[in-house]
Amino acid sequence: QSALGTPTATDAMMTVTIGGFGSLMDEASARATTPSITNWRYGWVDGYVRVFNLVSILNIARGNATGDHLATCTARAVDGAKLRVCLYDVPAAEYPQLLARERRLREVVAPYKDDTGGAGECVIFGEYSDAEYRAERATTDELWHEEGQYCLQSIRISLRL
Repeated sequence: QSALGTPTATDAMMTVTIGGFGSLMDEASARATTPSITNWRYGWVDGYVRVFNLVSILNIARGNATGDHLATCTARAVDGAKLRVCLYDVPAAEYPQLLARERRLREVVAPYKDDTGGAGECVIFGEYSDAEYRAERATTDELWHEEGQYCLQSIRISLRL
């Protein structure tokens, strides 16, 4: 379950601000998952850097996993760092779709400052260690196996393309 709670029917007007980096800095890519994006802008999240530390399952599935396109990035907490992000709002009802897309990443609520001086909180997607992921997300052998099968199936699909 999301750190922000599960949206309900009464949350129809509520939005969640996303701090996108990596593929979420591309508006077309972000809209593929959350088509009702509003308030697209740029800003900074203090205390985080971008690290390329995961194999990109999506690029493998699309047949694009070569060279620089094999890795995908997450956010890592680093004192004194600044992470450049795009900021945008998504309806709470579309937020679960984004969580599913970023399922291997940690949901982090972090303060931001946008380029016009505005400030607030946004969700960024951070890294997990294997131990943290197993403890927090794949809490049973069945869930751990399911995640592994998801990754393997994505690889098998790309090999058929």
